[in-house]
Amino acid sequence: MPRIIIYNIAQDNHPNYGITTSHGLVRMEYHNRKMKIFTQQSGLLNNQFNYQSIFKDDEGTI
Repeated sequence: MPRIIIYNIAQDNHPNYGITTSHGLVRMEYHNRKMKIFTQQSGLLNNQFNYQSIFKDDEGTI
């Protein structure tokens, strides 16, 4: 099994979480405990993120 590295976690205003990893981007919905994983197959340019590679705007959107 490949080792997955978590680079950053950010919480939006709903509260949901965006998690950047070495194998894609994860969206975790806090209230219903659902997770969605975004990869190159979902349209990302690359599965590999880097340290602190997440953005949250002034309105709380990740």
